[in-house]
Amino acid sequence: MRQIKSLLVDIILVAIATLLALYLRDNLEFNAARVELLLPYLVISLLAAAVILPMSGVTRTLWRFSGVAEYRRLVVASICIVLAAVMVCFAFNRLDKVMRSLPIVQFLIMVVFLVGVRLAGRAHRFRNRRHTAEVLEKSPEGESVLVLGLNAVAELFLQSVAEHGGNRISVAGVIGRNERQTGATFRSHKVLGVPEDIVSIIKELEVHGVMVERIVVTVAFEQLSEIAKEALLDIENGSQIKVDFFAERLGFAQRPVKDQLMTTEDHGPVAPAAQSIDETRRLSEALQRPYWKVKRGFDAVLAAGTIFVLLPVMLAIGLLTAMTVGLPVLFWQQRPGRYGQPFKVYKFRSLLGAHDETGRRLPDELRQTPFGHFLRATRLDELPQLFNILRGHMSFVGPRPLLDVDQLEDYRDRLWVRPGLTGWAQVNGGKSVSASDKMVLDMWYIHNASLALDFKIVFLTVKTVVLGEQTNKIAVDQARMELSRRH
Repeated sequence: MRQIKSLLVDIILVAIATLLALYLRDNLEFNAARVELLLPYLVISLLAAAVILPMSGVTRTLWRFSGVAEYRRLVVASICIVLAAVMVCFAFNRLDKVMRSLPIVQFLIMVVFLVGVRLAGRAHRFRNRRHTAEVLEKSPEGESVLVLGLNAVAELFLQSVAEHGGNRISVAGVIGRNERQTGATFRSHKVLGVPEDIVSIIKELEVHGVMVERIVVTVAFEQLSEIAKEALLDIENGSQIKVDFFAERLGFAQRPVKDQLMTTEDHGPVAPAAQSIDETRRLSEALQRPYWKVKRGFDAVLAAGTIFVLLPVMLAIGLLTAMTVGLPVLFWQQRPGRYGQPFKVYKFRSLLGAHDETGRRLPDELRQTPFGHFLRATRLDELPQLFNILRGHMSFVGPRPLLDVDQLEDYRDRLWVRPGLTGWAQVNGGKSVSASDKMVLDMWYIHNASLALDFKIVFLTVKTVVLGEQTNKIAVDQARMELSRRH
C-alpha cells in the first residue's frame, strides 16, 4: 500500500512537471487550448512513469532514508520517461503541436520535484546528527550479512559497509519493524520482513542462492518480541550463522543470555585456485583485444533498443505470470558476476512458492505450471535480464552466471568477464554436458570472443530454443585441446 501511494505521488509530480514545463515555455501564460493539444504527450508520459518508476525501484524507497543511489536512479528513470514519451508521440503524430524544447524543460523540473520530495523527507533526520566512529571488525571476503533493524544505527552500519566494506561484505537484506515496511528499500537494500519471520526469511534467501553467514542486530535485544528473541537464540545455537549484537559491539550492552549462546568461528570462502604467471598473462592478453572494449557499448545500445521493442511483450508476460503463478512476477537469484562481484539475476517466475503452508520444501515438479513451463521452454522467462545487461551486470553473450556453489574453483578465471544471457556452453550442450565441460567451453569463448562468434552464438541459441539442446562433443574436445596447449 505504501508503494502504491509513493507511486501515485510520483505520477502526480510528473504531471505537474509536464504542465509547468508548458507554462514556462508559454512565457508564464496559461492557455487552455495549448493544454488540450499537449494531452496525448501528457498521457503517454504518465503511462511511461507508471511502468518505469516501479521497475527502477524508486517507489520502494523510504523517503526519509533515501540517498545518492536513489537520486541517480530517479535521474535515469526521468530520462527514460521523457524518451519513451517522445518516441511514442513521434511515432504516432510526429510530436505535432509539442515544442521541441518542452521535453528538456519537463525533464529538469521532473528531476527537481522527484528528488526534492525525497530530500524533504530526509531533512528532519539531520538535526543534531553526530558522527560516530566505525568499530566494525573486518569481515571475511564475500560474507553475506542480514541486518535486523530499521533505524539510524542500521543506516550507520550500511553506510560503513558501502564506504569501507568493499567486496568483503554483501548485504542480503534488511529486516524491518512491521509489515508495512516490507518491500520498501532502506539505503538501497530491500526490507524482507519482520524479526518474527527471520527463520523463513533465511530459508527464502537460500532458495535465491544467498547463504546468510551473519546477522547484525541493530536494535536493543529487550525491544524485540519473545518470538524474535527465541528465533535469534535458536539460530545462533543451532546453525553456523553468527548473530552479532551491535550494542554489545559498541560496549553498551552485554551479550544476552550469554551462557546459552555458542560462538562459531568465521570461515571465509575457499580461495581461488592458484594459477601460473603464464596463464594469467595469456588471459590478460585475451581480454586486452579491441573487441572487449567495444562489446559493452554494443550491449548497452542493443539492450536499450530490445527493451523498447519488447516492453509490451514483457508487460503481457508479467500480467499472465501474476494471474497463473502469482506475485511477485519476478524471481531473482544472487550470482557471482564480473570479477566475482555478486549481483541479482532476474527472471519471470515460472514456479509456484517454494514451501507449502506447513513450511515444507516442495519439489520443483509440484511447483510447475503450464504457463511457467512454456516460459522456461521458450526462454521468455529470461527477458528481465535485458535490464541486467543495460545496467552492465551482464552481456548478451558470455559465460552463464552460476550459483556460487556450482562455480568450480579450477575455472574461476571465467569470472574475469561479464556473464552472458547466452553463451558457447549453452549452444553446445547446455544442461546435457558436465559442469567442467561447460566451464571449459566458457574459457574457450573468452580466448576466442569476436563479433562474428557472438552472432553465431545468437543464431545457435535460436536453433537450440526451437530444436532443443544437443551435445556437441567436437566443440568440447576442441576447447579442452586448445586450453591444454595454452597451459
